[in-house]
Amino acid sequence: MRLRRRPARGPSLMRGSEGLDLSIYARGFVVLARNPVIFVFPLVAVAIEIGLSFLRAPLFDPLGGYDFGLIGLLFSLINGFAFGLALIAAEAAWRGRGGSLAATWEEGKRKAGGILVATVGFIFVIYVAELLGGFLGLVGLLVPALAVFFLIYTIPAAAIGGLPGAAALSASVERVRGNYLASAVLVIVSLFLYYYVGVFLGPYISTAVGVFALYATVLIQALVIAYLAVVTARQYDEVAFFRRY
Repeated sequence: MRLRRRPARGPSLMRGSEGLDLSIYARGFVVLARNPVIFVFPLVAVAIEIGLSFLRAPLFDPLGGYDFGLIGLLFSLINGFAFGLALIAAEAAWRGRGGSLAATWEEGKRKAGGILVATVGFIFVIYVAELLGGFLGLVGLLVPALAVFFLIYTIPAAAIGGLPGAAALSASVERVRGNYLASAVLVIVSLFLYYYVGVFLGPYISTAVGVFALYATVLIQALVIAYLAVVTARQYDEVAFFRRY
């Protein structure tokens, strides 16, 4: 039986070979606005992270303030799981199902092991890439950048695809190899929004609201993560579909 190609949706470039649909990034704002449940999980994660940061000193002052990287790992796991939940909700929204908070949470609990293992695997590979890149000077900056590029679909593969953590890593590499251009655009947008807007620009903007700066920072960072979940979920579906053909 011959498989028929799915009709094109919206303007795209090199559709069928790269699966690049630039309209995703504009429509993503509409999807997020119509489905606030996507925003809930990153908001809770960022709030928990800020709350736990106040406990760092009381917990680790007896050890000289050194936390042995445990707090950083905990933050990464919280953010990774929240991102996975947001991906599940976003994927349901793109398909018109409008996933509820309860349904998303239930699916997320079933996939929690895969999402958390995928998050740890992603963090470990990036960490190793940074260590290796440190021996190569300026050229070494390309090593972690390439690692992020090829592993951009790791958490989506676990959260949306339902793959085990280890398999999610290889699945991400496979998706990127079949869709270099679409994946490159997603990586550039993600890094710009997360690091420039969420991490650096967010707190700077928040100072303009005075006593509400902390709350504004939480909202900005959560909005950035939620939006990235929306576009990543759709792009993962796109590249996964075209890879099968």
